[in-house]
Amino acid sequence: MTRFLRDPLRGHLTLVAEGRAGRPDEFRGGPVRCPFCPGHEEETPPEISARGRDGTAPDTPGWRVRVVPNRYPALAEDGAEGLARGRHEVVVETPVHDDDPYLADPAQVAETWRAVGERLTAHREAGWLHVAVFRNRGALAGATLRHPHTQVAALDRLPPALEEEEAAAAKRADGCWTCDWMADPALRVAEGPDHVAFVPFAPRVDHEVWVVPRVHAAGWSPEIDPGPLADLLVDAARRQARVLGDPDWNLVFVSRHDRTPPGIHWRVELIPRRTRIAGFELGADVLPIQRAPADAARMLREANA
Repeated sequence: MTRFLRDPLRGHLTLVAEGRAGRPDEFRGGPVRCPFCPGHEEETPPEISARGRDGTAPDTPGWRVRVVPNRYPALAEDGAEGLARGRHEVVVETPVHDDDPYLADPAQVAETWRAVGERLTAHREAGWLHVAVFRNRGALAGATLRHPHTQVAALDRLPPALEEEEAAAAKRADGCWTCDWMADPALRVAEGPDHVAFVPFAPRVDHEVWVVPRVHAAGWSPEIDPGPLADLLVDAARRQARVLGDPDWNLVFVSRHDRTPPGIHWRVELIPRRTRIAGFELGADVLPIQRAPADAARMLREANA
């Protein structure tokens, strides 16, 4: 059973997802038979789609990127009133178990984002209010399998963080905070023809990087070419790896697909995870960092990506 609990005192949502408890954990329980490797397709639910197939049948090897329902979903599509409704899917990014395209292969990352874009469009057309896209790399980031994969979760509601962002953006008469930070040369890390990578004004962790399109838009469009985005994501991830020593990290995609609030700017966030959340963070709801954002941006700019 999955359901949301909203704290009436502090306003946050808790997702009760009891089915997640059965997931295999490669980082804690030793070696597992990876359900995402070629030849193990029968260990996932039937695939939704696959990219790069060369004449092979569904649910068999021969794919480059594969999309399947999550066997241990945090959301239930047929949830009754009051339960957490949604769809939870996995995008398997590569057939190679111990490869990470974000550190070496922009073309493969672009294939992943083409698959993600197809799912964003499908979920928007199906009427889901919000689609969360995220990737967990390493145990500190919450991963349970090493095989590179991205997760896509369609929800019937907005998450509180995006509600708060919209409310804050609405208080500004004109302009966009994200556009302002993107234009600040002290915060800029790298740039491509269509996107800019920068350290946000108030990062949650040291060396956090946002990759943002130059053209202001609240949400992903089917017309977007993922190639330039993939190039800059790989560039930013390799800079973080050089400066921080190949850290665990979370990737978070923030987008608003059902309408276009003027102050919301879609983005991909790369969030290194080098330390655990501790008592001060939980008790005071304050996230301390050890390096000023401009200093972190300078170190990443100077890194040989």
